[in-house]
Amino acid sequence: MTNYEFKIFCFKVWQRANKKMPRDTGNLADNSFKSNVNGDECEMYIDLDIAPYGVYLEDGTPTSSKHVGFWERCISEAVKEIAIEYYAKVEES
Repeated sequence: MTNYEFKIFCFKVWQRANKKMPRDTGNLADNSFKSNVNGDECEMYIDLDIAPYGVYLEDGTPTSSKHVGFWERCISEAVKEIAIEYYAKVEES
């Protein structure tokens, strides 16, 4: 996989994970959920400078547990996309 192909792949993984982000206002999913490619690593994260409440959504608060576990659901979707790519490569060889 070339560097360019890897960047495209990481973007697809990010897109799939982004589908499971909470979207009450869209700020978390649209502005603070980011990805970064550095060599052969792809990092996905929530920019807490943009959405500092991201931590509370994942853990819940005394008044709301509506989004508890959203990060696990996002990662689960990312893993599915990785598996699709991996199995496609295995079938080609």
